[in-house]
Amino acid sequence: MLAVWLEGEVVPVIAIVIAHLFVGLAAVLALSEVQAKRNTFSVKTVVMG
Repeated sequence: MLAVWLEGEVVPVIAIVIAHLFVGLAAVLALSEVQAKRNTFSVKTVVMG
């Protein structure tokens, strides 16, 4: 039961982490194109937090 529970919990967590990384990367790239350096730092803080 424990192994099944762990598999059920770990997979969504990994998917969420990957999704956050992609969203964060996309946001940073988009803001870099606009040359909004201050906002880029804020977005990184929010994504990591």
